[in-house]
Amino acid sequence: MKRLQPQTNFRRCRAIGGLKHLALGFCCLLGSLSAIAPATLAETQQLSFTLNTVGNQSFDDLMQQAESLARNTIEQTFANNPETTAVAVSVLGERNGQEVPLLLTNVSRVSWQQQPRLQPWTKYFSRPSITLLGFLEPQTTQPATATASFVSQTARSRLEDTPGFRDD
Repeated sequence: MKRLQPQTNFRRCRAIGGLKHLALGFCCLLGSLSAIAPATLAETQQLSFTLNTVGNQSFDDLMQQAESLARNTIEQTFANNPETTAVAVSVLGERNGQEVPLLLTNVSRVSWQQQPRLQPWTKYFSRPSITLLGFLEPQTTQPATATASFVSQTARSRLEDTPGFRDD
């Protein structure tokens, strides 16, 4: 019986040794996952802003303000958040209760480092925005009555000769 006991203990030691190796393998797996984790946790910051027009501010001034805001936001986001791999900034304009998009910038950190300018990474909504925000003055045309009064002198004489003409 003395011989059986050491064999049983040996088997237990072997099983415990196997658990140690399993635990060590599990720790190595967790360590490798934590090394991969920063790459998988890379994130895109999505930020949105609304600019209100002030007084007689022109549309060009509003767009320059929107570009400046987007540029500063991108630079600050990349500088303050090293885990951020991309930034998406949308800037809306508000005038008289109407909100419309002015620009949308979507840029990765690598692209911004290679070319730190807004234009290549930005979609501008100038045409619809300028119209919807009411920056375009309606075109004034000559009233039809001025032309009609000129035409009416010659047309009136023709109309008076027609059988169905009524001058009430």
